Amino acid sequence: MDPLEPYLRQIRVLALEERLFRRLSKLLVGVSGGPDSLAALVLLTRLGQEYGFAVVACHFDHKLRPDSEADRRWVRQQCEALGMQCVTGEGDVAAMAADMGLGIEEAAREMRYQFLVFAAGKENADAIATGHTRDDQVETVLQHIIRGAGVRGLRGMLPRSPVPGAEAQTLVRPLLTLGREDTEEVCRLAGVEPLRDPSNTDLRHSRNRIRHEVLPAIAAVNPGISRALLGIAGSAREAFSLLERASMEAQPLERTSTGAIFKAETLRRLTGEARGLVIEREAGFF
Repeated sequence: MDPLEPYLRQIRVLALEERLFRRLSKLLVGVSGGPDSLAALVLLTRLGQEYGFAVVACHFDHKLRPDSEADRRWVRQQCEALGMQCVTGEGDVAAMAADMGLGIEEAAREMRYQFLVFAAGKENADAIATGHTRDDQVETVLQHIIRGAGVRGLRGMLPRSPVPGAEAQTLVRPLLTLGREDTEEVCRLAGVEPLRDPSNTDLRHSRNRIRHEVLPAIAAVNPGISRALLGIAGSAREAFSLLERASMEAQPLERTSTGAIFKAETLRRLTGEARGLVIEREAGFF
């Protein structure tokens, strides 16, 4: 049996449930060079052959480390070894963070997605894929709990969603049912050596503190914390779909050039989060 088959099978199941590869002719895969993104590139290239879509790799240099240019060259070499096209770009994340008053993590994420959207347009890609895993989902849900997120945030990352800040572009996360140990094994089986980014252990970043300090501390009390957080995400997703349905049933009596008019009772019977969805929807008309 193909040693990659167990991992390919998990992605096929998620892709079928979430329609990840529907009407897909070209997929742009974000590749940092780490094990998760390299595994995504390997597995999605294989699945592209099955489902009939082309795969293009995309690497963004955040210019946050002196050796980041070497990382870019290394990713290009890995893509060439796999017979893959690789699009690269760069941006001064530190300067953007300072200019806009953002944290480094937030600025890096925003600039990275801006480039992914640009590259997807240039390459005529139908969707963008990232290598986010089950472990990333656990960390995301816990981070959102700490920040006091509502039902929407407790869903964590969705397998399929619009790209943040570019709603017309589709983002897929096909590896959400795989763990980090799986992506390491995929890289080993495929004969690719991932990069080890030293910034992933920098505890000045909130995500790293959650990964290396907060989660291990909670796991000492509840060894099943990862499973529990994934369960919260699943329940929140179901609850949010009900909120969306309720908000869609709340229609205005009239839409004018300056706003929408509702019966007071229509809005009163909704929860606060559902009312927020109604406001978001109506704002889109103006």
